[in-house]
Amino acid sequence: ESLRLKLVEEAIEVQHAKPSDLAEELADVLEVIHTLAETSGIPWPEVEFAADNKRLERGGFTSRLWLEES
Repeated sequence: ESLRLKLVEEAIEVQHAKPSDLAEELADVLEVIHTLAETSGIPWPEVEFAADNKRLERGGFTSRLWLEES
């Protein structure tokens, strides 16, 4: 639970980061995600596989478009 809260905290920092600080804040998010996967017993390749599958099925965010539920 604490790692999930830390992930939210770090994501908020990304949201408010200056362009010059963005890479460092993204690195923090990535570190929390890696640790959360590891402590949850999920191998990193499994996370990457799930991300690839979602991207193929639903598309990615490279066009900066996403659906919001209403």
